[in-house]
Amino acid sequence: MAIDRLAQPFDAPEGEDLEIVVENPESISMMDEDGGVIIDFSPDASERMGVRHDSNLAEFMGQADLDVLSSELVAQFEADRNSRADWKTLISVVLTC
Repeated sequence: MAIDRLAQPFDAPEGEDLEIVVENPESISMMDEDGGVIIDFSPDASERMGVRHDSNLAEFMGQADLDVLSSELVAQFEADRNSRADWKTLISVVLTC
């Protein structure tokens, strides 16, 4: 489950210049839609951790997170199904005529 965190500001020590060096230009890509920047310092880090692009992420989640996720999923499914109750009734009436 994603965790939103506020970025911690970095203050350079007084009187010192902060130098940023891009060692791997391939690791930086600009996003066109919102102007955001993605920086991937180690593109193969997820594979080294045993998580591949097509991995089953549930295998890497704790039981508590899985319980919360499943509860949310079931609640949203039921809300969606309940929101269609009137439509379902109307369709069944129309089809029986």
